[in-house]
Amino acid sequence: GIIETYSNTTENLHGGFAEAALDTAGNAVISNLGGGRTIFANSASAGATGTGPAGGATITNRDGGTTLFTEGSTAGQAVITNGQNGTTSFADQSTADRSLIINDEGRTTFAGGSGAGASTISNRNGGSAEFGDNTSANTAAIDNQNGQTSFKGDSTAGSAGIANFSDGSTTFSDRSSAGAARIEADGGGVFNNKTGIFFKGASTAGTAGISIKNGAIAAFDDNSTAAAATINSDRGTVSFAGTAKAGSAAINITNNGAVQFFEGSTADS
Repeated sequence: GIIETYSNTTENLHGGFAEAALDTAGNAVISNLGGGRTIFANSASAGATGTGPAGGATITNRDGGTTLFTEGSTAGQAVITNGQNGTTSFADQSTADRSLIINDEGRTTFAGGSGAGASTISNRNGGSAEFGDNTSANTAAIDNQNGQTSFKGDSTAGSAGIANFSDGSTTFSDRSSAGAARIEADGGGVFNNKTGIFFKGASTAGTAGISIKNGAIAAFDDNSTAAAATINSDRGTVSFAGTAKAGSAAINITNNGAVQFFEGSTADS
């Protein structure tokens, strides 16, 4: 079926409007436009979950349209596109499960213990994925192409795989952690300090595997630490500033790459 919600539509998936879609949205096509919204709650699903058969809703949010997953609900294997000013939000232990999420000028937010599951998230043209509170990227595959992924609060990148290229970036701030993630930044030969991985506040690189290539940068600032990460720089730059620390990280520099310490930063822990 086709479900469209607009600014003058107040019903969500709890109501009489498409109530059959509360438990699972199946293969529905849902468009949230001009302030319209769709809500999945009470362990509802946007489609097949876990490793079950493929299938799920196709959801588009733009021009103020939103989709909310809450109260343990799951995106299943849905395909979600957040266009300009479109938003998908996960809260209250909900999960992106195995969905495909495309943030093309839109954004996806995680709060309240929610997680990215084993989803695939692509941030393009200023699109973003934002992790706050005690959320996790779990085992998601995330790419930033002129887009951004940010971790704030006590969030973690978990064991995710994150790729940054073409002015794409990943930022850790507050007390967030890169966990055991695999994070790559490839500047494509352009040294512009835009494509990279940035640690701020009291964030930590954890035990992550970090790869910096072809003009990209890994920058540690404020009171952040490289902790026990493994950082490989191939024609890339690793920099420490403020009171940042290299911790017990293994830092390997090749092919004219560089590691730099500024201000009160230190190579010890």
